[in-house]
Amino acid sequence: MDFAVALLVFKSLSIIASLIMVMHQIGGDRVYGIFFAGLGSVLFLPGFYHTWIVYYAYKGYKDFSFDNIPPV
Repeated sequence: MDFAVALLVFKSLSIIASLIMVMHQIGGDRVYGIFFAGLGSVLFLPGFYHTWIVYYAYKGYKDFSFDNIPPV
């Protein structure tokens, strides 16, 4: 669970930083910003998915349990 939340948070920050890079607000080349945006987007999806499962399992929704999360 901690890994999923960390993945979600750090990749969200990566996407935000890369968008700022692309807009030339901080140092770096535009290519790096686009690269980090793509990488952040790809890694954001598993973090969001697993955090979503953990949240619904914690809230006790039907058909959601902590057993649905694959081991890391």
